[in-house]
Amino acid sequence: VTNRAETEKAIIEASKHPISIVVIGVGDGPWEMMQSFDDEIPERMFDNFQFVPFDKTMKSIPAGQVAPSCHLPALVAARRALLTRVVLAQDPDAAFATAALMEIPEQYKLICGLGYL
Repeated sequence: VTNRAETEKAIIEASKHPISIVVIGVGDGPWEMMQSFDDEIPERMFDNFQFVPFDKTMKSIPAGQVAPSCHLPALVAARRALLTRVVLAQDPDAAFATAALMEIPEQYKLICGLGYL
């Protein structure tokens, strides 16, 4: 990102359309700006930006362990708890994919509720 204000403006503009933005941070960052885009742009029509730090996420899921439930929204966790435990315990790549895409179902509901679809 070379211009924070322009990037925030683009994220806000994108929230007026049925678009979800998923950004994967590879390496050790710094990722503070990406995290702020994820959490701190109240002008958006809906939370359309998901930032996932790849290394941190992968390191938080040791092989044979279930991904921490704090990384899953309550609705997803409730509906997919058993599947999540089985798949993520066996497949760290699936755990990462879950972290990267976890906000999509809620974003889809909001997009529909806003009449974008």
